[in-house]
Amino acid sequence: GDDEAPAPIYECAMRVVNGRVGDAPHHKHHHRGGGDTGDNGNVEVNPNVASLFKAATFLVSVLKANSGADSDRDSFSTVAGSVDDDVEAANANARDIEAKEKEVDAFMVLPNEDDVLDEIELARAKGNHEIGGNGLGPGTTAATQWSYFTHALNTNPKIETVLQSRRFELLEFLENAHEVTGCPLEDADSDHESDEEGSEGGASAHEAKKSNVNGVGAVTISWEDIVLRCVTYVRVQQAEGTFSEKTGICVFDLFRTHLQKARHVKEKRGNVQHSASLTVGDLSPRQLAHFYKCQAALDGYGVMEIVLETIASDDPDSKMSPLVHRAIELAIELQVGGNKVTQASVAKYINSQNGSKLLGVIHGRIANTSKMLEVRRAEKANTGYTPPNGSLLLGMGDTELMLSFLGAVCEGHNNEVQNLVRVQPHTATASTNVLMDCIDLLGVICSVNENLDTLGRHEVGLISKCVDTLVEALQGPCKANQELVADSAAILSVNNILASDLSAHQIPREERIICKCKAVLLVHACLEARSGGAAGDHKVHKDIGASLEPRNVDRFFESASIYIEAENHQKHRPNALGLGEKAVHGIIHNSVEGLRLDSEQETHGEEEGSIKEELLAALVTLDMIAKELAAVPDFAEQARPDHNAEVQNDFLDKYVGYVEVCWDGRIQQVSFPIPIYADYFKESSQHKFLQTVDLDGPEKRMKQLAKESLDMISEMKSIYTNSRNSVFYLFMHRNIVRVKRVLYCVVVILNLNLLMAPPHLRNILGVLHSPDSSSRPYLLAVHYTIALSSITALGYIVITGFLAYTEIPIVIREIDQLVQESEEKVAAREMKRSEFRNWGAFNVWIYALVFACMLMLMHQANYPGTPGLHLNRIWWVLVVIPWGLVAVRNFYVVPDNRPVRCFCIIMDALVLKSFLRNHIILMFFSIFGLFDSVHFSLMLLDVFNIVPIMGEILKSITIPGAKLLSVLFLFVITIYIYAAFGLDYFEGEFDYAKDDDNDDNLGCHSTMSCFWLIAYQGIPSGGYIENGMIPANNRMDSYMARVMYSLSFFVWVGVVLFNVITGLIVDSFTELRGASEERAATLADECFVCGLEEQEYDEQIDVGASFVKHVAQEHHWWSYVLYLAYLRDKEQTELDGLESYVLGRLKVSDFDWVPRKTCYSIQVLAVTPPKAATAV
Repeated sequence: GDDEAPAPIYECAMRVVNGRVGDAPHHKHHHRGGGDTGDNGNVEVNPNVASLFKAATFLVSVLKANSGADSDRDSFSTVAGSVDDDVEAANANARDIEAKEKEVDAFMVLPNEDDVLDEIELARAKGNHEIGGNGLGPGTTAATQWSYFTHALNTNPKIETVLQSRRFELLEFLENAHEVTGCPLEDADSDHESDEEGSEGGASAHEAKKSNVNGVGAVTISWEDIVLRCVTYVRVQQAEGTFSEKTGICVFDLFRTHLQKARHVKEKRGNVQHSASLTVGDLSPRQLAHFYKCQAALDGYGVMEIVLETIASDDPDSKMSPLVHRAIELAIELQVGGNKVTQASVAKYINSQNGSKLLGVIHGRIANTSKMLEVRRAEKANTGYTPPNGSLLLGMGDTELMLSFLGAVCEGHNNEVQNLVRVQPHTATASTNVLMDCIDLLGVICSVNENLDTLGRHEVGLISKCVDTLVEALQGPCKANQELVADSAAILSVNNILASDLSAHQIPREERIICKCKAVLLVHACLEARSGGAAGDHKVHKDIGASLEPRNVDRFFESASIYIEAENHQKHRPNALGLGEKAVHGIIHNSVEGLRLDSEQETHGEEEGSIKEELLAALVTLDMIAKELAAVPDFAEQARPDHNAEVQNDFLDKYVGYVEVCWDGRIQQVSFPIPIYADYFKESSQHKFLQTVDLDGPEKRMKQLAKESLDMISEMKSIYTNSRNSVFYLFMHRNIVRVKRVLYCVVVILNLNLLMAPPHLRNILGVLHSPDSSSRPYLLAVHYTIALSSITALGYIVITGFLAYTEIPIVIREIDQLVQESEEKVAAREMKRSEFRNWGAFNVWIYALVFACMLMLMHQANYPGTPGLHLNRIWWVLVVIPWGLVAVRNFYVVPDNRPVRCFCIIMDALVLKSFLRNHIILMFFSIFGLFDSVHFSLMLLDVFNIVPIMGEILKSITIPGAKLLSVLFLFVITIYIYAAFGLDYFEGEFDYAKDDDNDDNLGCHSTMSCFWLIAYQGIPSGGYIENGMIPANNRMDSYMARVMYSLSFFVWVGVVLFNVITGLIVDSFTELRGASEERAATLADECFVCGLEEQEYDEQIDVGASFVKHVAQEHHWWSYVLYLAYLRDKEQTELDGLESYVLGRLKVSDFDWVPRKTCYSIQVLAVTPPKAATAV
């Protein structure tokens, strides 16, 4: 502390314990060393991580010099304050410290002392942000203060980040131990050479071995050796009963850190390297495979077995030891993501001789917590709410950890393990129904409504964890577990949770909302894969319908829907009343019954967003539950005073999407929350998909839909993100068609103005800058042109920027995804890095390049002294260079470095995104037109981007483009042949200007001049070559030859070639129009998803449904795009059985989950019900 007011030890410790180190004042401490001192020997303590270690050093010195009394502490501060002035006093003080070392050693208490740990764990379990009143105070012993302080250092997030990176460095070293162990340098020269040739890390391993001092013949140690040694040690110690808890914790932490490292990624932000933890859903396929491989490898070495042995050795009647705690955490990490290999090891252990011990420990922990909660419930019935005691808090914390372990065991819908938590048929002892223990625990807390209104925060957390475990044990589905839960008190507990406000006066809103949402999910898990035409006849449906009250469902639905609508309204509506953000949120929250919390602090926007998503998912689940239970009399006949079907349907139509999935031989109706970005997909993109998709059968349609859905989802997300960041972008997205039409009208008016303007006004800026006598009278017209051209230029710049901001991120995503997939294939040895380049891309372009070079050389040889740059420039600019750029782009199959990536992004944006490319050209025309107004006329071609029929006309030319180019080549050949023969036989009979009497215009004297004359005079006249020749008469010697010459040219060019061109274009337009009409008829008369035709649908269903509703609601193709987006966005560990099934089928391009020639309405209402649902 300051010189005037030294800070006691406990205050320094509390700054760390309470996470307020950054808020601590900048104190200056007198330091004993030279080190980091200022002019007066003072050290500035900055509020960062380094200050924690300085504070720790200070406290160590205090604790080693004093017994913990305040008087001693003050004495030490006095001595330390004068140390710079009196060195002798400092030395004396040092001798006193040395003399007290032995006394201090006896005084210092290790951090794992039971009483101290009890205090720390109890404080942590209570979740207090200020621990000072629960264990730390001015009168607390120095040992306890030091224990709190060291615990705070170990749990501080900033320090934890540093320590985690250090642990990862250690793991990196251990995992590559084979590179620094083994034979020393003198015996490994040959190994060094082979390493350098075959591995990039050979040189580094060779350098590392220089430091090996183990001698000749030293053993190479690998990571596998380390793991096996640790596992063997633990097994031996467990067998002998001498297992050291401290060593066990080190071993388990080592393995857990190894797995955590496997799902961490390093990213560089500026010059700083950061490490980020990824969930299973965030891992790429390659990273996920590596993570599963690490889990399976540890399991193969026996890690899971020793972990389960450690857990089974726990005493459920006493406090859980830190070793068992670490063992459970490691067991959970080994099963993250639902690893079937590690879960199989758990199943094997449960079926073994020691399996009953493990389940007995779990049963004991849950049962003891249930007993303590029953006692607490009785106490609250008499005295009202009282804070839970320390034993109960620690017991609930241990039980939550056990429940997390059970959830991890069942994660991924592992049916074998799900059944084992209920019954163990292969064990010699009686089965332990752990699933029933979870149900009983839930019933103890939730069976009485009054108890739910006096819950504490930790009890609500225990409810959520218990429901999570039950859901994991049901999803998949596990039918036996479903029947057990449905027939138990769990559904009544869910009903009470929905009816209660869950201690709204003291529990944060988000925790209560999440608890209710999970309760709804439990009911849905019980009904999973049990739908059908007679759903009400199922026993599970009857059991749930008898326990679940519709009025509570309606109440929760109403509260949640009001909350979501209010949040959305507030997000899109500015605070017009100027109430302030907190006041407005308070009004909204207080209007929501059941979710109100008057005294709580407002949460941040991200938390609100997550709560809204949780609520929306719960409402979707409620909708499916209501449909499932509609045929159950016990549920359907109950009074529902708050039910408003019209309001609920309107809400669901706005936020919920519907699809049908073929699963387990029946059609399942599936509801899902529509992604928030669904409204941001461009109508033009939807229209483009419908016009290009292959309609030849539902299987091809759905495969193409699934493939292109990735681009659709990416486009929606990009537009949504941009719209959130810019109001102007949102305006452009919603009004781009109107803006385009208005802008084109301005272009038309601009060209009308130029049409009436005199020719000497072509250079608008030049006339405006320096008007002369001839242009001065037209200055008003010039100003009109300037104003209109400025509007068009600004408009096309804005539109081009908008399109670039939309399209380029999509191009970048596609390229980055290609690079990532290619790198993963290289790592899996499915692709060679040499395939990243395609030298064959230049094969055809080389011909064009050689032809261009030869053309230049031949022109110079045949026309010496004549530049002839125009033809060469046209050939190079329009053909060679663009073709070369395309060839270079095709050469870079995988752009794996930054310059190549930038080039490929630009090329793909210009070549693949035609709308963007066209508007870039129009933008340049709008700017160049100010210097030469002729460019403004080219902007009228924008009509092809605006009017759909114009696009069809353009397609009728571009689609037969290759054939038209072939006909054009025939034109060139024909003109050349007739030019050669004309020069030979009719050289003096050609006439460049028939109306001019000048004889200099007669004749063509080279093949080239005849070529251009025929092209200019004969082709435009429809093949009438006589337009370029003098009149012929029968007195001429060449009369018959002229007749044959002209007539053959007319027949070949005027009749044949021109009609071929006309036929190609007309046939193409007719084919396009016919295909468009056929496509429209197919989409109107046949279901896009299942291929069911209207007539077939009407024959199978007499009343109760319509084909129009079937196509628009039940099987709308756009709903399936949104469903795929929902599945891809959802965390993999949160998928239910049906969702996991659909994603699994998608990964192998199997579409048997898509209904074919059937639907849910046919399944329920069909005149002749189908035998079984068929799929694509």
